[in-house]
Amino acid sequence: EIRCIDIHANMPLILMTTLAVRGDPKRVEAIGFDGYVSKPIKAARLLDTIVAQLGEQESQKERKSIAVEERNTVENHLREKVQILLVEDNAINQKVAVRMLARKGFHCDVVFNGREALARIAEKAYDLVLMDCQMPEMDGYAATRAIRHAEQEGGGEHIPIVAMTANAMQGDRERCLAAGMDDYISKPVNARLLGEVVSRWTEPPNYPKADD
Repeated sequence: EIRCIDIHANMPLILMTTLAVRGDPKRVEAIGFDGYVSKPIKAARLLDTIVAQLGEQESQKERKSIAVEERNTVENHLREKVQILLVEDNAINQKVAVRMLARKGFHCDVVFNGREALARIAEKAYDLVLMDCQMPEMDGYAATRAIRHAEQEGGGEHIPIVAMTANAMQGDRERCLAAGMDDYISKPVNARLLGEVVSRWTEPPNYPKADD
């Protein structure tokens, strides 16, 4: 009954019993106890049992804490290596997106239009492109089509491209996908959603498909 109470689910329970029959340790464990002491109880034995159980509990907490810290360290290290290109013509939107990404542990390069994006991609390999749709000189749709054409002609690796657009209208997502983009985020960009999308498209080993 105690084990059914959430706050006591992992609390150490020690059985004090006058019974000393073969198989006691297994029976005690099966019932839900963490240990037991036989009566008449000796102070030293009781102390050793309590210390052992509390020590194991603290050890488990420490191991979990270390595991979480190590996992976070590894994730941050991996995120620092992710190469992201932000294509956005609005300076304020640039700063907001860069700040959001930085809080999630990601860094990015920034260009102002699709033409600059093509030039930068030709110079450097990127893991993800965040592409604004409406930009001067070359918009996001034209830039994406040019990137996909270059990949097909040159046999280059597929770069995930996520559209960022203020036009949250029916058909916009289909237009983005038709241009060759892989995903879609509406503006104003939500920090949590941006982090989830970037993580989804940059986490190894396989990128999901846009229709999944």
